[in-house]
Amino acid sequence: MQDGNKKKRSFVRSPSYPSTALKEAINLAKIIKDKEGGGQHYLSPAVIAGHWGYSPKSSVSILKIAALKKFGLIKDRGSGKTRKIGLTQLANKILFYISNEDTGPDYYKAIADAAMKPSIHKELWDKYNGNLPSDMTLKKYLVIGREGARFSENAVDDFIRNLRGTISFAKLTKYDTISGHDEDKLPLTSEDNMESVPTCRAHSFDSTSKVFTIPIMLPSGKTGQFQIPHPLTESEWELMTGFLKMYKPSLVVAEPENNDAAEPENNDAAEH
Repeated sequence: MQDGNKKKRSFVRSPSYPSTALKEAINLAKIIKDKEGGGQHYLSPAVIAGHWGYSPKSSVSILKIAALKKFGLIKDRGSGKTRKIGLTQLANKILFYISNEDTGPDYYKAIADAAMKPSIHKELWDKYNGNLPSDMTLKKYLVIGREGARFSENAVDDFIRNLRGTISFAKLTKYDTISGHDEDKLPLTSEDNMESVPTCRAHSFDSTSKVFTIPIMLPSGKTGQFQIPHPLTESEWELMTGFLKMYKPSLVVAEPENNDAAEPENNDAAEH
């Protein structure tokens, strides 16, 4: 009995998480849609496995179906032997944008929604305020620091790799891409210094009000936030930036002089 209890205590059940990154999950959803000539059909898991090139009872196909469900790309009808699977509205929306090469703000809003569907993704994104730490810090939290179900050491590395792949694919990084188009990246002139450029953390886009909310982290650690309607005309952009310049005298102070090198000696002298 004691040996059995020890074995039971040593078993670690990892929390529910997708076994693949979002990009692959969307590709798998596209295969379903392409094979069936549209995204309105409900299919058995065996048929879907066949579309992907797996045997009907393949464990790989079972995991991939579960991953698509966690990303909100498929939904169930029935259960057991009568279970049928269909693409969700979110999946059809993403695939529509892809097929029409429309990778603008609405596309990335849909991609971001899918990326945050898995509860473990949302948990980590919120916990670290949209700025994921190192793999080792994540691993420590997931394996030994998390409340409730924790990851096994065998599973955590694959999860972190897929998480980072999903975050990167969805453009939910701290960098300055807004819609994914090259022309939407904040340009640097020849006079700019990369170290002085503020960090744009993960933006959000409200498709109802058509407003981008862009949090900005400055090198000093201060944070700011822009709320910008989309789209803007050139004259509207000039007006907005003009207002910022108008408020500059009330907001900006002179840079502090850098006397850090001399201060330690002065402090030592004062102590003696």
